Amino acid sequence: MTNAEKVANFLRGRKPHPFCDQCVADAVQLGSRAFGQRRDHYNPHVAQQNASALSQAREFRRASGICHECGARRKVTWAK
Repeated sequence: MTNAEKVANFLRGRKPHPFCDQCVADAVQLGSRAFGQRRDHYNPHVAQQNASALSQAREFRRASGICHECGARRKVTWAK
């Protein structure tokens, strides 16, 4: 399964809730672990690349908002 498929399946299974790149990366374990200041996170840049590509499809949206998982105001993606 590709990273894009992992992200799409995660978002579809939780629609219509929005998720930030970090929470998506952690949920589907994208990239290598030990990213950033906290060593228990996965790489959010991999999620961002895939979420941006998915947002070009009518099924997904991407905008600033509040993440359903962590509650942070960030760029979030969700399935319609």
